Amino acid sequence: MRIKIILLLLCFPLSAFCQNVLELNSLERTFNLNPYMVYHLDEDGSQEIDNITKLSTGYFVPIGEEGARFPNTNAVLWLKFICKNTQDQREEFIIDFIDPSLYVIELYYPTQDGGLKKTVSGTSKAQNEKSIKGNRNNLWVELDPDVETTLYLKIHSTNNMTISAEIMNDEIALENNIDERTFIGLFYGALITLMIYNLLLFIITGTRVFLINGLYTFLVSLLTGSADGFTAQYFHFLVSWTNGYQDVFIAASSNIVSLLFMRDFLRVSEWSHGYDKGLKWFIYGIVGALALVALIYPRAIFVYLSYIGILVLLVTLFLGVLSVRENRPQARYFLAAYLIFGVFILFFILSILRIIPYGVLVKYSIHFGYLSCISILSFGLSVKIYELYLELLEKEKEKKNIIKLKNQELEEKVIERTKSIQNKEINLRSILNNTDDSIWLVNDNYEIIDFNKAFFDGWKMAYNTELKFGTKILDTIPNPEIKKLWEDRYAEASKNKKSIYQDVYTINGEKRYYEINVFPISYEGKVTGISFFSKEVTKRTTAQQQLLTQNEVLKKVNKELDSFVYSASHDLKAPLASVLGLIGLLRRETDDTNRDQYYNMMEKSIVRLDQFIKDIIDYSRNSRIEPELEEIDLKGLIVNAFDDLKYIDGAEATQKVIDIDEDLRITSDSTRLRVIVRNILSNAMKYGHKHGNKPKIQVSALRENGHLLLSIEDNGPGIPKDQKEKIFEYF
Repeated sequence: MRIKIILLLLCFPLSAFCQNVLELNSLERTFNLNPYMVYHLDEDGSQEIDNITKLSTGYFVPIGEEGARFPNTNAVLWLKFICKNTQDQREEFIIDFIDPSLYVIELYYPTQDGGLKKTVSGTSKAQNEKSIKGNRNNLWVELDPDVETTLYLKIHSTNNMTISAEIMNDEIALENNIDERTFIGLFYGALITLMIYNLLLFIITGTRVFLINGLYTFLVSLLTGSADGFTAQYFHFLVSWTNGYQDVFIAASSNIVSLLFMRDFLRVSEWSHGYDKGLKWFIYGIVGALALVALIYPRAIFVYLSYIGILVLLVTLFLGVLSVRENRPQARYFLAAYLIFGVFILFFILSILRIIPYGVLVKYSIHFGYLSCISILSFGLSVKIYELYLELLEKEKEKKNIIKLKNQELEEKVIERTKSIQNKEINLRSILNNTDDSIWLVNDNYEIIDFNKAFFDGWKMAYNTELKFGTKILDTIPNPEIKKLWEDRYAEASKNKKSIYQDVYTINGEKRYYEINVFPISYEGKVTGISFFSKEVTKRTTAQQQLLTQNEVLKKVNKELDSFVYSASHDLKAPLASVLGLIGLLRRETDDTNRDQYYNMMEKSIVRLDQFIKDIIDYSRNSRIEPELEEIDLKGLIVNAFDDLKYIDGAEATQKVIDIDEDLRITSDSTRLRVIVRNILSNAMKYGHKHGNKPKIQVSALRENGHLLLSIEDNGPGIPKDQKEKIFEYF
């Protein structure tokens, strides 16, 4: 016997390996995933996907054709199924779980590079985190053709878990979603209408029962929204705030508010103080018991809440029967409504307790139940509304006389204010017509609706046309270019954009400048007209142009000043260097004859320095005085320039070649020419070639067509081509 049992246990895992493969052979149908899924419970939730993929199929249990339901547990549920895309190309599929309350769903499937791709869904995920946005727990997967793909699902939830799923292409998923949302849209549309209706009734009548009924409707919509997935979609902060226990909060609140609604609707305090007080303590007991269970064992709160729901239903029906026996107004409507609602609530609770299977009737039980309930209660509330209407009607009669008197006073005020507005309009029109600025307004068809006298006169002077109200202003512009310009401006303003334009017009041979401000007139985001304000700014523009011209002059003066400072310092260095060199020679010289020679040379340098200073003074006045033309011995000027620079470092070693005729005379400004030549020669000595070949400077001159061509050339490296344009710039 033991041997048979052992053999049976050994054979059982082998049989478990025969997992069915789902062949997706059509894109026009929906496939039930349940028969192809197997599950494994990770009791402590410690296993990761790498561990699960290594488990043999023997560790997994089939889900079954109808799916499976799991009680409230801390364990993590791992699902596994194998599918094959029999289409001839890579296809996208949607996995749809019918239970929208699952807290976390993670899907792992292999990618082409050998890794695992992860997509997520569940009520704990915000819309931007989910694989597919929406109210359903949908997951997106892409499968290669003719390849068996093993997919893994990781699920855990704070509530009971209903595991049932389908796989389809995205077109079918979209079609199913549209069909479902059509019904659900009508349902929630009715609830929203009912909430607004009750809120308005509360505002109008001040009766609290309407406010409580509106709040109860809102909580019921959240409760049904949990079953539809909309609560997690649109009120995700509730999921985050309650850490997945939003259904507990919503269900508990709806039960408490339903008791408060019953208390006000049946006016329990009017026919039984005892029952009214007991009802209050019953509400306190529900709150206290729920808080206690939440502290001790939070996961048990779902089951406990189911029993609370049944108890609340029984209390509601009990007080409904008592109110009927007391012949309370609308009591029969209340009892009938909650008897029907109770049947659907019972279906829902029995499903939570796993007594009946989860299905469409269970999923939409609260929907159907509440719609039936509210339809019946509407008759009862309509009676109450009619009673209130009669009371209000009586009050309205009393108010009519007061209103009549108020209307008379109002008419007198309207007449008085109309006169005031007319006077203000006359004053405003007077102000507009006495301003020099042109003002005009057009509607959205560019028809003139108003203008002031300045615009009227200016238009008549420009186009010899008298404008009239209602005229399309663009049709009155004869110049095609100006017309096109203003068409673009009107079109831009029609897009609700403010603009400022600067225009120049020649009037009576004189240029006049105008600044035009454009302001669109919009109502509820749509442009209904455009206002224009044109102001002549000729004086201001002319002053600005003069200011710009003066700025340019100042810039030029500053640049010349910079050049002057640079040139002055440059020309003073040469004679000073000569004096310093002679002083050095004097310190080493012992022969008095040579010393006298050095003194004479120093005197010449100082004289030249004095001449340089005079030249600088002349140079500083260069831009302010006319050139002093005189006959100049060009060769002598060049020789004197070399002589001025003979004490510069490298001057003695430089070969100087002067190829100028002795009798060459020119007429020019000697001071300006001397400064130019001396600067060029100084640069040639300082920066010419000093290594290798002997430094050489060659100066030549040629008279040609009444002009002098003066050439100063050294055998240095020269100036790079890209720098030649800058040789006359400062530094």
